[in-house]
Amino acid sequence: MKEEDIELINQARADRRKGDLLHARTLLDLAVQLTHEHDHHAKGTLYNLYAQLHRDEKSMEKAIEMYTLALSAFQKEDSELDVAHTLRHLADIETELGQNEKAREKYARVLKIYNDHPDVNKVNLANALRGQAILMEHINNNAEAVKSWKEAQKIYKEAGITAGVDECKRHLQSQD
Repeated sequence: MKEEDIELINQARADRRKGDLLHARTLLDLAVQLTHEHDHHAKGTLYNLYAQLHRDEKSMEKAIEMYTLALSAFQKEDSELDVAHTLRHLADIETELGQNEKAREKYARVLKIYNDHPDVNKVNLANALRGQAILMEHINNNAEAVKSWKEAQKIYKEAGITAGVDECKRHLQSQD
């Protein structure tokens, strides 16, 4: 990925966080024009960001389409951690849409990749455990939900992510 692509992507992320989805999309459109056709990692990153924008706009079908394109691009790069990250986002949406079996399969795959990979970002692991815990609550598998919440809480605590710790606590207290 070229330096200017990285700058555009980082600015688009910042604009999204500020809620300026229109400017973020404009920057992504420009980044797409500058991205080399065979730069699968850059394409996957851009598709992921488009998907997040669609999700912010509650356009889940379009978000799924973009995450699927990102997944394909990352698979061409053989980028396991990016594949896992994208699968987790797809599973989160499937959970929201009540597509529980599809979500369960994806979370299982994501957690296997993360647990087997030596360079995993532990917060990404915690986020996957969080998603799996929410799914387990939806399907009334409270024992698995508690297990996932506890593991996620431990990781969030180690990483100093108070919001994650607090969310885990709330869910664990509701299981009592």
